[in-house]
Amino acid sequence: MRLPPLTLASALLFAQEPSPPSIKVDIDVVNILFNVRDKKSGLIGNLEKDAFTVFEDGKQQEIKYLTARPTSR
Repeated sequence: MRLPPLTLASALLFAQEPSPPSIKVDIDVVNILFNVRDKKSGLIGNLEKDAFTVFEDGKQQEIKYLTARPTSR
């Protein structure tokens, strides 16, 4: 039995699973955790935010906050 094209197309549409709902939000601050090490793998902890540059999709991003945690040696 052959279905008419409109009925076949309708059947295919109903057979597909619905895509999950999506949301879009604006983010002001993102936390990035990282370590900086010297050539001998020692941790460097005395850097200021001016020592870093962060890019997202090729566009430079502002570093609003930089908090250094004390290193235990």
